[in-house]
Amino acid sequence: MFLKTFVPYFHVVFTVPDPIAVIASHNKPVVYGMLFRAVAETLRTIAADPQHLGAEIGFFAVLHTWGSTLVHHPHLHCVGPGRGVSRSTARDGSHVGPASSYRCACSRASFADSF
Repeated sequence: MFLKTFVPYFHVVFTVPDPIAVIASHNKPVVYGMLFRAVAETLRTIAADPQHLGAEIGFFAVLHTWGSTLVHHPHLHCVGPGRGVSRSTARDGSHVGPASSYRCACSRASFADSF
């Protein structure tokens, strides 16, 4: 069945500081696993916050390990919906712009705490 409803989405990039990138080059499975877990926790925490979306979301993330200048630069590109599901009802966060949904200062702090 084809779903005809448009769901707004947001593209968010999470990167690690250069010193951690150096560690990642020597211990990829551990650091990349930590990166994926920290990003997942950050996105779910922010989406669950009633000030942002107040709902559970799904998302996907793609690991890039090199930057455009071909230097080791691990980062995750994530795509998440502007809508989610809460216990009471389906929540629509389309009224909340991307600047206040995912791309906020709290995401940086939450990601840093998780990582």
